[in-house]
Amino acid sequence: MSDEFPIDVDGLDEETVRLLNQIRTKVDSETGNRISRDLSKLEVSELVELIGVVRTAAEFGKEPPSQANTVARQLFKALNEKLREVAPDIPPLLEQEAALTEAEKAATRQYEEHLREKSKLGKPLVYWGAALLLYLASMAVGTIVVAVVGGVVAVWAFGRSTLCRTFRAALYFKLADMLDGSGRRRHH
Repeated sequence: MSDEFPIDVDGLDEETVRLLNQIRTKVDSETGNRISRDLSKLEVSELVELIGVVRTAAEFGKEPPSQANTVARQLFKALNEKLREVAPDIPPLLEQEAALTEAEKAATRQYEEHLREKSKLGKPLVYWGAALLLYLASMAVGTIVVAVVGGVVAVWAFGRSTLCRTFRAALYFKLADMLDGSGRRRHH
């Protein structure tokens, strides 16, 4: 490993050592070299930067966490507490930013999944086949039964649609915002 400031701690894997070295050093804006960071005198901007680094390394959704994830989670907690002491209005903004980033990733995954499922030849065949099947089913079992089953299928399809998921996400966000606001008013 070619880190300029290696940590001599037995039992740490390479990923954890890399994370700790990334936190202990910073790039000098004048020379472009990596220099030691004084962790006892961090500015708010450095705290925010480090919180971003350890949030990414923590991989909070990953279970079971690796050694580097565990160390990053502990560092995230410590840095967040320090930031709350010196600038209490910034951590909620960072949480909102992280939530928006996760929402963006989820939307990107949904979009990519939609593009994979999309087929130029298959869709017309599916729709024409479905229309023919619907006509034959209405002749065989009756129009009311087909309408009920079609309604259930339409509601299910709408529930899986991007529009419905976006609406639910916005509704959940607004509800959480309202609950958070009412909780703050009660505490003050």
